[in-house]
Order: sequence, then structure tokens, then C-alpha cells
Amino acid sequence: GLDRIESLKVSQERRLEFPDLNTANYFDDVVGVTVGKNTPTETIEFKVERKNAPYIETKPIHHSQVVLHKDDEFTYFQIQVQWNYELESVFMSHGPGLIITAPRSRFRKMRRLYRLGYQNYEGE
Repeated sequence: GLDRIESLKVSQERRLEFPDLNTANYFDDVVGVTVGKNTPTETIEFKVERKNAPYIETKPIHHSQVVLHKDDEFTYFQIQVQWNYELESVFMSHGPGLIITAPRSRFRKMRRLYRLGYQNYEGE
């Protein structure tokens, strides 16, 4: 966006101030920038196919990410976050190699998104 700025002008208008907003940790519980005012932080568990796990381990989805355990097929992770659109997008970007395991409501949400996406491409 900065490359499209053609000019700037100093405004004399007062800006909005939010004295109760702690910008140092405002985004700590989210992936992306969408913070839900009344959205609780959740423990999200997911598993990633072993061949893709090193990518997730070296480029964590969220700073709270920890490895729970590994087996022959998957590496199991946990994060503490608010569920938002950006998080869904990150999970979807990993395709079928990443599976939400808990909570079940989030597993069902992702399954619903994959089904809708599949229906968009079905019948070609």
C-alpha cells in the first residue's frame, strides 16, 4: 500500500484514543488481526502428517504452539488461541495433511468447510 500513497497532509483533527487498550499484548491470543471482544481463548489440538510436520514445527501457527507427541504417521500439536477467520484460513492452507483433533466442535467446523469446498468442485 505505501507505494500507492501520492501525498500526505497533517490533520488538526483529534484522533481516537483508547486508554484501556494494551497494544503490547492485544493480539497475543489470535492468528492474524481479528480479535473477538467476547471470544474466549481455546485449546486447539491438531495433528499433521509426518512429512509436513517439520514445516509446522519450524514455522509455528501461533507462538503458544507446542508439540504434544509424535507417532509413525503424525505429529500432534496444541495451541491456545481465539478461533477466527484467519486461523481457519491457515488450517485450510495445509489441506488434508492437517487435521483438528480437539475440540470436536472445531473438527466438525473444518469438516463442514471442506465439504462445502468439495461441493464447489464436484461434477466437473
